[in-house]
Amino acid sequence: MSGFSICETPKARTFADYCNYLYEYVARMFIWHCDFAPDYIFERYLIQSGQCAIYKPDIGAPIVIRGNYSGTPTEYLPGSQYAGTTLDGKTYTGKIGENIAVLWNNHTLTGDISTISAYASRFVESDKSILNVLRGARITALVTATDNTDKLTLDNVVKAINDGETVVKVPPAYREIDALDNGAKRFDILRLTDPKDTDKLQYLTRYRDDLLSAFLNEYGLSVECVNKMAQVSVSELHSMDSATAAIIESRLECRSRHLDIVRSWGYDISVEKGVARGVEFTANENKDEQEVEENAETV
Repeated sequence: MSGFSICETPKARTFADYCNYLYEYVARMFIWHCDFAPDYIFERYLIQSGQCAIYKPDIGAPIVIRGNYSGTPTEYLPGSQYAGTTLDGKTYTGKIGENIAVLWNNHTLTGDISTISAYASRFVESDKSILNVLRGARITALVTATDNTDKLTLDNVVKAINDGETVVKVPPAYREIDALDNGAKRFDILRLTDPKDTDKLQYLTRYRDDLLSAFLNEYGLSVECVNKMAQVSVSELHSMDSATAAIIESRLECRSRHLDIVRSWGYDISVEKGVARGVEFTANENKDEQEVEENAETV
C-alpha cells in the first residue's frame, strides 16, 4: 500500500509488514455504507491524509477525492472551497456545503501514518531484542580448539551427542582420568553470553503485548494487557473503556459531520463503529468486586 517507504533490507521489510499489520486495525475502526463509491476508499484517504471530500459533479454520481481546503477563508474554516484529486489523477474543485462535503479523520485533520510508523518501529526493535536473547541462549558457551586434531575430536563429540549416543570415543590424550598422571588435554570454554540473560525473554514478550495494547487503546479498542501476575478486579480490566470510547465518538463525529449534505443529493451513505469498537461495559456493585484469576506465575 502507498504511504509507507519500503526498502530492500530485511529490517525495512519487517517495518513495512508491521505498518500493514497495524494499518488493518485502524482501517476497521469504522464501517461505511455507500451506494456510489467503494467503502474502503474513505478510510484509506482519511488515514493517509487526515481529510477527504465528496464532490458532486453536474452529471453522474458523487466522487470521493483527497486534497485540501482552498479559496477564501471563512470565520471558521481555512477555505470556502475544496480542491482534490482521485487515484487516477483527475482534479475537482467545489464549494463546501453545496457540491462538496468534507470529511475529517479527527479534529486536528491529521492522518495516522506517523503513529502507525512509530509503533511499527518499536515492534521491530522488540522483535530484534527477543531474537538476540534467543540467539544468546544458543551461544552461551563455545568450546575452543587449538588445532585441527582438537577440532576433529570436538566435531565427533558434538555429533555423537546430537545423535543421542551415550558413549563417546576419544583419544587417550583427552581422557580426564589421565589428568594427574599424564597431563590430559582439556578444552577451554569461551563464554559469549550469560545463560541467565534468557530470563529477560518473558519481559520482552510482555513488553510486546503491552505495545499492542497501547496501540489499540489509542484507536478505540480497549485492551488491558494485565501483567500484575496476581488478581485483577473487573473495574481494573475495564479502566480504559471510557477513554477509548471518547476517541471513537470523536472520530465518528468527524466522519459524519457532512454526510447529511450527501444524502440531500439523493444518495445513501452512512458510517458506524466497527466490530468490537465502542462496546459499553456495565457492572453492578457485586461484579465490580469480582476478581479475575490470572494463570501466569508470580514474579
